[in-house]
Amino acid sequence: MAVIASLKSDLLEEVVKQLAEQATGTELTRMFDDLGLRDDSDESTKWRRIVSVIGDAHRRASNGNRDAVIVKRVLSPVRLRADNC
Repeated sequence: MAVIASLKSDLLEEVVKQLAEQATGTELTRMFDDLGLRDDSDESTKWRRIVSVIGDAHRRASNGNRDAVIVKRVLSPVRLRADNC
């Protein structure tokens, strides 16, 4: 997979706010589990959870590849399942 640059924090926040409207908290939890991403943020809002998880992925991988995967999953007509993407 090609390396994708990370989104700037202000752009990431705006994108994530829109994505959060498209998924339930349960769907996000399932997606994070499917992707092997930890959600130990203790954040209560969906968009803050996503920002926290993506931030952790950025620190580990130093790129934005997980951003693209999360966007694809959330916007997929077949909802958020790893085996459907």
